[in-house]
Amino acid sequence: NGYVQFEADEFWRYDISSDTWTQLGAPALSAYWSTCLAWTGGDEMYATYGNGTTGFYRYTISSDTWTQMANFPEPGVRRMGHALVWPGRGIFVYAAKGDNSDVFARYDTTADTWEYLASIPEDMGDGTQISWGGGKRIFAAADSQRFFVYDIETDAWEERESYPEPVSFGAWLCYDGDASLLLSKGDTTTTIWRYDIPGDSWESFDDAPAEMTNGATMV
Repeated sequence: NGYVQFEADEFWRYDISSDTWTQLGAPALSAYWSTCLAWTGGDEMYATYGNGTTGFYRYTISSDTWTQMANFPEPGVRRMGHALVWPGRGIFVYAAKGDNSDVFARYDTTADTWEYLASIPEDMGDGTQISWGGGKRIFAAADSQRFFVYDIETDAWEERESYPEPVSFGAWLCYDGDASLLLSKGDTTTTIWRYDIPGDSWESFDDAPAEMTNGATMV
């Protein structure tokens, strides 16, 4: 199944095998710019609501219910560069504030608390994204073409090879579950690149079937 939240108080589940959509329980707030959703591997997902709010919620799949959790600690989560990711295991969800800032934090799903982590080396603006990259690594793509990897164990960032062109609205960064990441340029283009994690190198990938612009994403 896949889950999609719209720019309204609507939440939907997509059934891959039957190619059908089912509307689920309404969230507490209407989704808007920079709304992000992260699954944590079991019966729960977490969502930030963007548009300048600090609201943070948990969705329980089995009961189709939403619960308000501790607010994201930074005001101004909106529009540009905000991202939320779960690194494949563990109790923490990681968030980049975006909005042209370098703020990076994690949420403890058991204690319902937030803590600040080492700042991202570049402010996260239009189209910037973060993604789990396997193991204990989180990658961050800034709109300036700078690319970074975060080590969860050491709470430290390291710069990696830059991708070919700047990204903008509609860009997304996605782990393939093996040894690569895919990055969309966004900016109303179909351009996608593949990043080889062990080789620290980029190459062109098949174009997307439609132009990637505001709100585009991949998982």
